Amino acid sequence: MNLDALLKVFQTAHQRAVAYQRPVIAVSSHPAPTLEALALYEAHRQGFFWRAHSPDLTLFGLGCAWQIEASGPQRMLDVDRQWFAL
Repeated sequence: MNLDALLKVFQTAHQRAVAYQRPVIAVSSHPAPTLEALALYEAHRQGFFWRAHSPDLTLFGLGCAWQIEASGPQRMLDVDRQWFAL
């Protein structure tokens, strides 16, 4: 993992959050061929796990940076608005 590149991702996200005066999402991905992603997901259960066999690809995200919640008859519209606000 390139720590300088990761730091740049966070710095850019911080600058955008300040400029837009709202939270933004910072995303960075790195190969981790020796990581057992499913075991890590099972241990924490807060995150995202997806595996495809063709091509051999596993995506794993740990934690929750922003949670979208809604209820009632307009919940899907509320979720859509919250998602696009990010």
